[in-house]
Formats: sequence, C-alpha cells, structure tokens
Amino acid sequence: MKVKFYLLRPKSKNETGLICSVSYDKKRIRFCIKESINPKYWNSKTSRARITPSFPESGEFNQKLSNIASKVNKLYLDSFNVNEEPPTEAMLERYIRSAILKENSKLSLFDFYQDFIDKTAAGGRSNSKGKVIRPDAAKYYKRALKILKEYRNNLEFEDITLEFYNDFISYLNDKGFSINTVGDNIKKLKAVMAAALELGYHKNTAFQGKYFTKPSEEADNIYLSVNELKEIETLDLSSKPSLDRVRDLFLVGCFTGLRFSDFSRLTPKNITDGFIEIEQSKTGDKVVIPVHSIIKKIIKKYNGLPPTISNQKFNNYLKEICQDVKSLQHTESKTITKAGKKVTINMYKWQMVSSHTARRSFATNEYLNGTSTLTIMAVTGHKTEKAFLKYIKVSKKEEAERMKQHWESREAKLIAM
Repeated sequence: MKVKFYLLRPKSKNETGLICSVSYDKKRIRFCIKESINPKYWNSKTSRARITPSFPESGEFNQKLSNIASKVNKLYLDSFNVNEEPPTEAMLERYIRSAILKENSKLSLFDFYQDFIDKTAAGGRSNSKGKVIRPDAAKYYKRALKILKEYRNNLEFEDITLEFYNDFISYLNDKGFSINTVGDNIKKLKAVMAAALELGYHKNTAFQGKYFTKPSEEADNIYLSVNELKEIETLDLSSKPSLDRVRDLFLVGCFTGLRFSDFSRLTPKNITDGFIEIEQSKTGDKVVIPVHSIIKKIIKKYNGLPPTISNQKFNNYLKEICQDVKSLQHTESKTITKAGKKVTINMYKWQMVSSHTARRSFATNEYLNGTSTLTIMAVTGHKTEKAFLKYIKVSKKEEAERMKQHWESREAKLIAM
C-alpha cells in the first residue's frame, strides 16, 4: 500500500488544502484532509512540508501527515485480517471517514454532495472503467448543488423520493430551464445518491426507480458543411491574431472530431507518423485519427498547434469570426423544450456556432461523404450506431441527395461494363 499527499491547488498563492491518495491492490481512493499549507513550503518529491525556518511548524505538520498515513495502513491491515481479503474502495473509504476524518455516519446530503464535489476537483473519482473523472467536472456539480439548495435548503437522503422528483422537475421548469438542463440536474443528483448509497450513508433506493429518470431531448444543433468550413478557412484574419488562432483551433476540431476538451490540448507529442493519438478526457478511451491536410497546414503555420484559451472565450471569438462568413448569414430555427413548453427560436446561423459544432461537423460531413459509420464512430467514440445517427445532423434532402449519388455511381459502373 502507498499513501501519498498532494496539494489541492498547487499554483495557489495562499494556503491550500491537501489530498491524501491511497493506492493498493490496483485500487485507489483520494480524500481531502483538514490540514492546509502554502505551496511555497511544500516538497512534492517527499510529499511533505519543506524543513525551513520560514515554516517553523514543518516538523509538527509532517508528523500529522505521518500519523494519518499510519492510521490508513492500520485500517487496511485490520480489515484484511478480519475479512481475509483486501477491503473494497467503498469499505476502506468508509473506515477512513469514520476513524480518521471523524465524520458522522449520518453525514447530511448537502455535506456529502459538497464532499463529492471536492473529491471530483481533486481527481479522486473514477468512472466504471477506472479512469479518473476530469477535475473540471466539479464546477458543473457545484452549479447543480446551488440549484438544489435554492429549491430546498434542508433536504436529506430520505427526502429523495418520487414525490420529490416530480416537484423538483416542476420547480426547474418554473425556473425556465431547458429540458436538457433539467435532466442534467437529475443526473448529477442520481450520481451523488449512488455514491452515498455505496458508502453506506443511506438506504434510500427510490432514485433508482424506473420513473426517476433523466429527462432529455435531442439537441437541435447545427453543423457546418465542407463549403462553409472552406469559407472560414480562407478568411483573412492576419490583422486579428487572436481570432486567427481561434479559427485555426476550431478547424483542428472540425477535422479531428474531438471534443473541445481534447482538441484544445493537442500537442505535437500526440502526433506520430501522420496519426493523432489521444486519450479522450470524457471517456478515457484512446482514439487514433489520421492527420488531415488542413491540419498539416496549421501545424506548419505554428510549428506545432495553436495555443488554447478557455471554452467561453473561444466561443465568443468564434461567433465574431463566423459573423463575417457570408454563407452563415441566413436564419435557422432551433426548437427546444423550455419551462416545460416547446419553444422555437430563429437565429442567424453564425450565432449558433460553438466549439461543439466542430465535432458535429466532422461526423456529419464524413457521413455525407460516404465514410462508413463504424469508421467515424471509431474516431468520435460513439458506442452504438443508433446513438451516432442521432448525433449527426443530416436533413431528409441531404439523405435523398446521398442516395441519388449512390444510384448515379452504380449506373455509371454498369454503363462502363
């Protein structure tokens, strides 16, 4: 077993909390401890505070960490001796929370939810495949917790019933949220309830019922055609370097099919022998993508890849770019369910372009160009053809055009024979 400590926020200028990471039998759990320290006094190699006159409490501080490590080891050995096998992650975490963190076994729903957020931010949660869930997902849970508290600030685990579900859905609809936002709040609450159930904080299984579902609807989003992308590519943005970089980064997304969280962190290290290899941050799956000719031009232009910025700034700049694209000046209709009612919004197409348009454009354009769905899915990471066909944006007219091209191609071959 290995017990190590890490800074919660290594780049902080002020004191930051510590994470304890416990690894054993190919398992790992992480939890936040109450101790905190200024990063300038921390030695990441020893996983302890630096011994320096500037931090005279270093000896006492390090002893506290050593005591925690010793207690974790003892809990592990005691459990192993009693059960004659290593404890599960949930079991060991429950022991740690009770014996070391001194948490009350009746930890409230909101306290557990906040701990769940802290654990996510610390990289201490894994998906079903054992891949660490990306820490930035914590901010979405934080937003969901805020909404839940606004609904009712004294909820407990036992309150999460079907009656609660129906009332909470009505509340979210009254707040004017879209159906997918409503569903996302339900999804996050179910994840928190499931984690708490596994750790023994409650025995309420109502959230697992078949009527306690995550509402959703197919997003009525756009894609950009090959010609529209060409128009974006040929825009002269030399006098606006910030927009120039965003345009090029967007094109990287359009010709890799990656999510913003992945194409924005590509480096030359991800490219070998004409192929891009990267582990998707959302799923943990590895994908391999051939380097498109347009991406080759971009790599040559930057002697690498364009620098990234935040998703929000990226989307703002992207709309500014697309506003100058002539083919995106027409209006599109977008239908969503908001506040429980269908709402149709008319917008200019350039207003609807976002970072995710890149991935959808890649999938749709490849499909229209005849690339097999299985080949595209290997790049996008869709698990089923049904999910993939829902994802792409192909109109009935485009499907008819596609069939027409197949007919013409077959007839040309017959004539040639």
